[in-house]
Amino acid sequence: MLFLFSFLYTVGATGIHTESIKCPIGEDRAKTFFVLSENEYGGYDSDGATYSSGMQPRKYAIATCSKNLYSALNKDMEQTWTAEEEKEILAIIEQNKKNFAKAELPETWERYDIAIDIYRWQGKSHQFLAGLYMDAAWTIRDEAVGIHEDLRGPIVADQVLELGRKELQKNLNTEQRKMVLFNLARVAHRNARFDEREEFLTAFNQLSTLTEAERKAAKDFGYYTTELEPQYLRKAQKELLSHIAENPNDGQALYLLGDIARRLGETESAQRFFNQANLTADLQEEQRNIILYLLKK
Repeated sequence: MLFLFSFLYTVGATGIHTESIKCPIGEDRAKTFFVLSENEYGGYDSDGATYSSGMQPRKYAIATCSKNLYSALNKDMEQTWTAEEEKEILAIIEQNKKNFAKAELPETWERYDIAIDIYRWQGKSHQFLAGLYMDAAWTIRDEAVGIHEDLRGPIVADQVLELGRKELQKNLNTEQRKMVLFNLARVAHRNARFDEREEFLTAFNQLSTLTEAERKAAKDFGYYTTELEPQYLRKAQKELLSHIAENPNDGQALYLLGDIARRLGETESAQRFFNQANLTADLQEEQRNIILYLLKK
């Protein structure tokens, strides 16, 4: 239970190499990122999100030009465009900027929005776009949940929640109780146990000794988990539904639709997609076990 009292940030940290290149449009510069090493010390979630210690590679998957905000996957930053194509791309970027809180300084997930709309303009598949929306959703989840060591899937997460409740029955000091409650809320969110997430977060907020920074952390957590992440999950869901209309036996897509529906509170849809996925041949055994476990809960 040690990790309920702390966070894992540095052990075996992910390695990232950066390089400055000329932007594909104009005379701007862009910083590209290349993952040199990564790990899964932080475990994984049922929808496929994995967690490295130190930093998450998905935060650096999209490169963005510093001024005009042209954005793309790092591997695609050397693509060239005609003058007419550049105009269309810049119009896409300007349209996106209208939705940003800080037009010239987009958040990680907003840079994903730019890249996704440019990829959509290029005619990329619904499945490809859904994958990017999931990565964007996970970057928001990263902001909310931090890193918890070895939290491997829903069974382990539920075990941690159960043990955490027992921990709360002990004579914890004020700082320990704060940490345990907030970490349990984070674990509950990773496993889409939203009633428990709200229970632990409410108990945390009711503590009389919270600092302003801690109150802000709780407020930010609520915003990321209940407002922002679901927006991107719905975008991924929309793309996957279009993909499944053309590929009805894609077990991986059906499985992901099931888990997205679960995280959006759409219980009947989750059960339907999980059952459909379980009838396909391309699921991993662990995914089948997760489906079996989740459908029993």
